[in-house]
Amino acid sequence: MPTRSQFDALVMNAYQHLYDFVRLRSDPLADLLLPDPSLTPKEKGLRLHRILLDAIDELKPGTDVAPYSKPWRRHRLMMLRYYDALAPQAVANELSISLRQFYREHTEAVTAVTDTLWNLYESQRSMYTSVGDQTAESLLEREAMRATHAGGFSDLGDVLRDAFSLLQELVNRRDVTLVAPPLNDLPTVAVERGLLRQLVLSAFGLIIDAAPSSTLEIRLLSESERIQINAQAITEKPVHATFEEQRPDVQTLAALCRAEIERIERPDGIGLLLRLPIFTPYTVLIVDDNEDALALYERYLTANAYRAFSLSDPHEVIRLARELQPYAVLLDLMMPDQDGWDVLQLLSTQADTCHIPVVVCSVLKQEALALSLGARAFLEKPITEQALIRTLNALQTQGAT
Repeated sequence: MPTRSQFDALVMNAYQHLYDFVRLRSDPLADLLLPDPSLTPKEKGLRLHRILLDAIDELKPGTDVAPYSKPWRRHRLMMLRYYDALAPQAVANELSISLRQFYREHTEAVTAVTDTLWNLYESQRSMYTSVGDQTAESLLEREAMRATHAGGFSDLGDVLRDAFSLLQELVNRRDVTLVAPPLNDLPTVAVERGLLRQLVLSAFGLIIDAAPSSTLEIRLLSESERIQINAQAITEKPVHATFEEQRPDVQTLAALCRAEIERIERPDGIGLLLRLPIFTPYTVLIVDDNEDALALYERYLTANAYRAFSLSDPHEVIRLARELQPYAVLLDLMMPDQDGWDVLQLLSTQADTCHIPVVVCSVLKQEALALSLGARAFLEKPITEQALIRTLNALQTQGAT
């Protein structure tokens, strides 16, 4: 366990290499903040990068805080230094402060960020060191909560390929013949990848252990909102008692995955039927006359399982908003002919579009005005992937309250 001063040094070192994704994979801070052994080095590096950006976002003051006040400047300083990778003197010039004041406020900002990360580290350490005091079911629930934070969707084909590869040794040892379906063009499911992989491994592993020297047939069938995984082992030998003994663990995992599970009864074997929820991505309508900005936001959105629909002509916004009924509209303010203010007012006052959240994205520092005119959120350009996705994800919570 590191001391607090050692931890602080690790945090500063990680920020110095924030965009060196290869280095972040083996950064000591990744092991402290992401102790999950199932994560690959690449996954650890990407998640550490996001955690570091999240910690900076935590510094963002509320709308009631005046621009250029100390809390505002502290957040802006960290954004310029680490999001935009500006040198200290360039940050000082941007904020109209001396280099000496930059270093003083930088130290204060880093301390605040490190406090956030230290609390995260202690919560992770507590979760992984209190195992002996918890039931297996409660541990699974805590792991599921952690996994859900990492992103709640996964490519079913990738997960099944990975599972079949991991199970190959067990299949050979149990003398089981695995008959798998084609794994191309399978839907995305609304379960975090690590959690889904554990469910599939547990379910298939349970069948293989209970029915050695069998033929395990796996079939897939798409329904309207779910996809079925039908796994049946055909054998001439009796099914081992381990099937019933261990099935509750698989049922617990299935419940945490929001999956339905049934036992398949057959005279010549045993099986399980899993029904997984299919992930339906939210559509986001992007309105910006800058083609580069449109391409950037599309990349951010598709990488995080949103469906992007781009539009450079503001005159078409109302028609497309009515037609698409998007989850949200990303709206630029400075556009020719019809600017974002006009579009925002139209969206906010039309009966069939006023319920659609609008996120204003602009270099103009007009957050208070945008919110007063009906915008749900405001993002100041340049916009990072983390800030955009965090804002869009927050709309789900706002809509549920």
